Amino acid sequence: LLLKATGNTLPANLNSTSGNMFIHFVSDASTTAAGFVSNWTSTTSPNAPLASFSVSSTEPKVGQEIQFTNTSTNSTTIWEWSFDDGNTSIIPNPTHTYSTAECFDITLAVSNDEGCEASTTQEICVTTVEDEEDEPLEFEVFPNPTSGIVYINLASKEFEFIVYNTIGELVNYGLTKINDYQYVVDFSQLSNGVYYIRVNAQPFKIVKID
Repeated sequence: LLLKATGNTLPANLNSTSGNMFIHFVSDASTTAAGFVSNWTSTTSPNAPLASFSVSSTEPKVGQEIQFTNTSTNSTTIWEWSFDDGNTSIIPNPTHTYSTAECFDITLAVSNDEGCEASTTQEICVTTVEDEEDEPLEFEVFPNPTSGIVYINLASKEFEFIVYNTIGELVNYGLTKINDYQYVVDFSQLSNGVYYIRVNAQPFKIVKID
């Protein structure tokens, strides 16, 4: 309540910081008299905040920690973040991670000690984590089919290989080194059928025949 007045005691000026005027007027119905006129103006505070923020990545991966930094102006004292996935924060510079690959609208609402408010929204799009594939080892295996002897030409000195059958059992084989990049595998003691030579986790199918 800013003022209660009766008769002709209205003041010349009345100041309020709310920007609104509510008047409750009561009159005696049996009396006719002059009324009154009121005029007012409302001035917006020059210190209204301007909401803004920055994001460490606008295309983060699923599970990647994202840094949100408040860059709002005019002395904001309250920060309300909405990450569009049901999670919120009330600290000025939060971090957040997402568990699904989709786009999200991030909203920051701020206010200052004068009660002035502002908000802003940015979109980020979360992407899936792509598996890093190892570079395939370049090698040659010949002849195929073979009656016993198989040559393996490698592109690198660093390699590891095994031989196994169709049910995954390791098999015995003869191995002869010709040089650092070429080896000979002897299948002559193995029964006819399908085998696999796996070079650095890359399988290669080979057929043993008579």
